[in-house]
Amino acid sequence: MSNLHEYAKEELDRIDDGTEEQAEINKDVMDIVDKFSQQGHSGFSASYALSIITRLLAFYPLTPLTGATGEWQYVASDGKRNTGNLYQNTRYSALFKDDTGCWDIDRIIVSYEGDPDNTFYGPKYYVKFPYKPAVNKHYYIVLPKVFAREGVPNPSQKDYVAFTNDEELKKHILNQLD
Repeated sequence: MSNLHEYAKEELDRIDDGTEEQAEINKDVMDIVDKFSQQGHSGFSASYALSIITRLLAFYPLTPLTGATGEWQYVASDGKRNTGNLYQNTRYSALFKDDTGCWDIDRIIVSYEGDPDNTFYGPKYYVKFPYKPAVNKHYYIVLPKVFAREGVPNPSQKDYVAFTNDEELKKHILNQLD
């Protein structure tokens, strides 16, 4: 048995809640750990392989998105939005575009005064090409609870911008990219 096998087993035992579902997940994870261990990676090749595996398993592209026509599929027509047809990227499903630009729906997470039970993906995070989304890299914006009240309009882009100090994030929200 490898050090990785023993380490993984001990760590998985810490989250084992005795359910059949957790036991099955632990078995599946150990199968992957053991296969990876058998491949004999060195420090560099292990790190490189893990970076590729992480992106692929999370459905993230390995190379930058180009915005080329072949990367998009039609999703919906204009409707009430008056922003043209809506398209979704075929290589990265969190990326959309219309006549206003291209945006990643998974970049910004919003909560109301840090309430973990009231958390959602926030405003559009506009992007330019080439674009290589970072795995699990999110920006967080905390809004006052007043925005969560019944009858209060949804926050505008300017509202979101008002509650972040990150100048680069503001540019992405307002689609003011260079």
